[in-house]
Amino acid sequence: MELLIVDDEAMAIQGISMALAWEELGIGQIWTATSIAEARDIIMEEHIDLMLCDIEMRGENGLHLVDWVNKNYPSICCIMLTGHVNFEYTRKAIELKVMDYLSKPVDAESLKNALKKAISIRTQNQEKKEVESRNKIAAERHFFRCLLRDGMNREEIRTEAARQQIPMPIDRKYCMLFIRIRKWNDEYTEEDKARAHMAMATALTQDFLKQYHIYAQKVADDAMAVSFVSENQEGFTQMLMERAKKFTAYCSLYYMSALCVYIADQIAIEDLGARLKVLQQYDRDNLLYNEGVFIVKKRKAQEVFFIFPDLKIWRLLMEHRSYEELKTDITEYMKSDYFTRNVNPERINKIVNDFEDMIVVLLSSKGMEADTVRKQERVKALRENAENSIEQCQEWMLSCVECVCAQEEGEEQPGVVKILCRYIDEHIDENISRDDLASLVYMSPDHVGRIFKKETGMTIFDYLLDRKMKQAAELLAKTEFSVSYIAANIGYSNISHFSGAFKKQYGITPSEYRRRNSQIPRSKLTGHQTCNATELRVFDPRAFAKWTCQHVRLAHCLRENKISD
Repeated sequence: MELLIVDDEAMAIQGISMALAWEELGIGQIWTATSIAEARDIIMEEHIDLMLCDIEMRGENGLHLVDWVNKNYPSICCIMLTGHVNFEYTRKAIELKVMDYLSKPVDAESLKNALKKAISIRTQNQEKKEVESRNKIAAERHFFRCLLRDGMNREEIRTEAARQQIPMPIDRKYCMLFIRIRKWNDEYTEEDKARAHMAMATALTQDFLKQYHIYAQKVADDAMAVSFVSENQEGFTQMLMERAKKFTAYCSLYYMSALCVYIADQIAIEDLGARLKVLQQYDRDNLLYNEGVFIVKKRKAQEVFFIFPDLKIWRLLMEHRSYEELKTDITEYMKSDYFTRNVNPERINKIVNDFEDMIVVLLSSKGMEADTVRKQERVKALRENAENSIEQCQEWMLSCVECVCAQEEGEEQPGVVKILCRYIDEHIDENISRDDLASLVYMSPDHVGRIFKKETGMTIFDYLLDRKMKQAAELLAKTEFSVSYIAANIGYSNISHFSGAFKKQYGITPSEYRRRNSQIPRSKLTGHQTCNATELRVFDPRAFAKWTCQHVRLAHCLRENKISD
């Protein structure tokens, strides 16, 4: 809290300033003034919570200052000081509702008690005001929500506003904004979106439209309606558009999200609900822009004959694997003036569904898994927003074409199998599934299996098992690592399973294989197992990095110069 001491005697101010440990009372800043005029300047410039004021001063007395404070800054708690007992002063102080009335020279204990009382009352008043403010905001939000939801006429609105004590102007014209977040930052979680939405709303009301008394309501997870009394001054709409553009730029810069702001100006209070529906419909019809500011007026619905894309031609291009030509055709259609002028949500919904059906039928006719494309993570993510805008629809369609291209041409690309084999070799210590490999090359698991066997003559499982056993055999022959460690190194948690698989592959147990094929003589070092460091370099770096316990042993040996580098 901040305290102001007002007295025309400098010695009196100094004595009061040194009388108490102010920090213990929660007073962090003390201001002083030797005149009424100086005191007024400080009060107007600083955030004063408490005031100690002498009554008898040169010129105006302190009671005049308290009267001015009560009229202009009623939250300040005042304590009066006087060197003379005067009934008229006492009566006036009571009339002005000062917190306390102390005689000079004031003792520290009396001053401390008076300040504690004032601080307590000040704190209670602040808490009461905060509760009243929250209740007022909640009541206004509820009233505004009812205006948007219920079809009340002006007199019904006037009656309800009076009953709920909502000081909302009834006969003034209003401006309404509908704000929709069309595209979120790709990395946002649902919690991130909720926090960003709240921060954007705060920035709008406290920075960009801070001079207006705002009535706001969240109407969806990504949208809100905002209204305030409209101004009749010239250029108001243009000024509002400029502020809305700055707000969208602010959200794009700091939250990396794209917004559309729709503005309806000069609306009667009873038309707010109906106009919100118009703005929402305008947003649904807006398939061309993900970011921008638009002035919206009620418009008449117009029926326009619409030509949908010829999916027979698109399918024919796919069947002939003319993928680049197909992507060009899709792009030209989606960006044509005819399409952008006449497309609407219902039409883009039909295009998306028909295109999706075409992909499924095409893959089925070729004996491929029908849902392969739809299950790809990127395609699946783009599909969720494909009907929101032309740009997102086009991005989804081109992504589908690329996946079909990868699916159909996989059999003719030996490089695909090389990718799979390299991945298996690099992750030999992991549990690799066929689904993991299919996802890696954008194909269905069945399709990947067919391609792999055609190229290698082995199933994926057999190839994986063969690579594991060859790795194990090499480790058994060239190192003295334990059998259990080698088993864990190639992904076996159960040594019995490993021994069974190894015996099935080589006809003997791992221990017997080591006795017959070991290339490293037994070390003479007691209590340590060793291996040749030069030989270790031939192994996969990923496997070598995981030999943690052996690293300790090797380091020990190297320090004693027992192993040549």
